[in-house]
Amino acid sequence: VHLSLRHFEEARRCLEEALQICQSTGDRPSEADVLYGLARVEMEEGYLKSAHAYIKASLEIIEALRNRAQDLQVRSSY
Repeated sequence: VHLSLRHFEEARRCLEEALQICQSTGDRPSEADVLYGLARVEMEEGYLKSAHAYIKASLEIIEALRNRAQDLQVRSSY
């Protein structure tokens, strides 16, 4: 909501808080979503380097989750 209203500081604050919660609870899918949200905030404000870093971190989590799901599928087929 804050991002769509262009309240970037409030959006960043909420997303950073959410990131801490995701990391402390091990919720990797939500962590990837939050990192993507932080990337959007950074991009909107013109901070492209940090936006890229957040996107990269988000994609790394997504790839790791995808690989894990594929590994489980292969294992269950034997």
